[in-house]
Amino acid sequence: GAAAWLRAEGRQAEYLDGGFVAWREAGLPLIQTDHLPPRDGQGRTVWVTRARPKIDRIACPWLIRRFVDPRAVILFVAPSEVSGVAERHEAAPFDIEDVFFSHRGDLCSFDVMLAELGLSVPALDRLAVIVRAADTARLDLAPEAAGLLAVSLGLSRMYADDLEQLEAGMLVYDALYRPAPIRPWPSTRVWARIGLLSFGGPAGQIALMHRILVEEQKWLGERRFLHALNYCMLLPGPEAMQLAVYIGWLMHRTLGGIIAGLLFVLPGVVAIMSLSWVYAIWGNTGVLEGLFFGLKAAVLAIVVQAVIRIGSRALKNRTMIGIAAASFLAIFAFSVPFPIIILTAALVGFVGARA
Repeated sequence: GAAAWLRAEGRQAEYLDGGFVAWREAGLPLIQTDHLPPRDGQGRTVWVTRARPKIDRIACPWLIRRFVDPRAVILFVAPSEVSGVAERHEAAPFDIEDVFFSHRGDLCSFDVMLAELGLSVPALDRLAVIVRAADTARLDLAPEAAGLLAVSLGLSRMYADDLEQLEAGMLVYDALYRPAPIRPWPSTRVWARIGLLSFGGPAGQIALMHRILVEEQKWLGERRFLHALNYCMLLPGPEAMQLAVYIGWLMHRTLGGIIAGLLFVLPGVVAIMSLSWVYAIWGNTGVLEGLFFGLKAAVLAIVVQAVIRIGSRALKNRTMIGIAAASFLAIFAFSVPFPIIILTAALVGFVGARA
């Protein structure tokens, strides 16, 4: 009734059907507050960065004001003053060296802020690729990057006042955040391609999905893909199939999940039925035996390449590499049951995160 009363008073008001619980159960993003600055006397968060913004220092305030705190105060100061201003006003510094919200490896500050605040959703993941490409001069990552770079440089020359530039830049990122949506039916071509090229079992299939969906199509970011993969690995059943259905659902809800699941499975079903029929009729011939023997070696190579590809992205530090090595040793040399390995790894990660 509160929203109805507000509307009756002439105020714009909406409510979420099911409330917070429905939002959480739908898997929608929940802001991680661990690294947010304290609020000032007016209930606003305060953030500080270097003056004369270009890309990251407009994209990050846009993310903050649109998804974290619409009344956030953004301070632009000389680089040498960022640390002092942050301490004096209990502000969170960003996009400057040696602070939490800054570049990490190939990731720009927007990437880091997106991940640390728990705001990874497909639309923001796609935007993150554009921002990263423009901010790090890797324009090949996204076709929109060159345009964003040109617009950002133009805004910097148009506005001498950083806050005025920020207000103008907010509209740019609003527009980039709301591109024409990816329709479910055109995506069938992508899923059909994945289904037709999925050789090498789960490892090869997952690596293929990563290459096509994350690197080529940029439908979702690296972090979200790996999180989805982690969850699917814990579920009973074929993890590659579950991952395909989940990503399809993530993009287009129920219809997307059905399309992704069917096209992921159907090519394999047709192929295995055809090969079974061929082998049942001519399986005793030397030619076919040699053919299948050669396929075994090729599939093994695909699996090894897939493991290296996914592992290089998932294992980011020595601790993770150590856990992976210990898990392999436990299951290969000592035949430790898989559930025990998973629970132990999860416990180590939990303890490490709290340390």
